[in-house]
Amino acid sequence: MQAIVHLPQPVIARVHGVAYDYTRAVMAKNLQAQHAQEGLDAFLSKRQPVWRGQ
Repeated sequence: MQAIVHLPQPVIARVHGVAYDYTRAVMAKNLQAQHAQEGLDAFLSKRQPVWRGQ
């Protein structure tokens, strides 16, 4: 048997807002990493990435 929970729309909106804020912060931090920059540069230049270091 599966439980079904109905949450009020304001609660759903608040939870989504928190999730989006967290995701935005994590993505911004990850994009600052050297590997992320190389990956994006390689993709945009249509070349294979050259990974350096760890």
